Amino acid sequence: MKSSHTRTKLYSKCINKSKTDITYKIYIKYRNKKIDKQTYYTQIFNDVKHNIRKTWKIINATIAKLNDKTSIPQTCKIDNKNIFDPNIITDKFCDFLTSVGTKYANNIPPSVKSSHNYLNLIPCF
Repeated sequence: MKSSHTRTKLYSKCINKSKTDITYKIYIKYRNKKIDKQTYYTQIFNDVKHNIRKTWKIINATIAKLNDKTSIPQTCKIDNKNIFDPNIITDKFCDFLTSVGTKYANNIPPSVKSSHNYLNLIPCF
């Protein structure tokens, strides 16, 4: 939208100008720059259209998505309170990760079948 607004403003300034006027040349250059970007990305996406991994790499690079998984969040909501201390945040994550297995394992009902019922036993001769 911003680009379209800029292009419209440039166009309105050069409506009654000659093709040799500087405002007309600026408008044409801006308009062609947008076409060049569109052509560039069309070409790139056509080159990798059968490779979804490369397609997503191009998309992420274009929108400048950061893929930093080494840092912890600056704030975390714990018990409806925003916590800013990184030590408390890491301790709570550690507590969660160490207790999540036993918490959900206790909710699994006991099975009435033996484990042998799930194995396809092949007799050995």
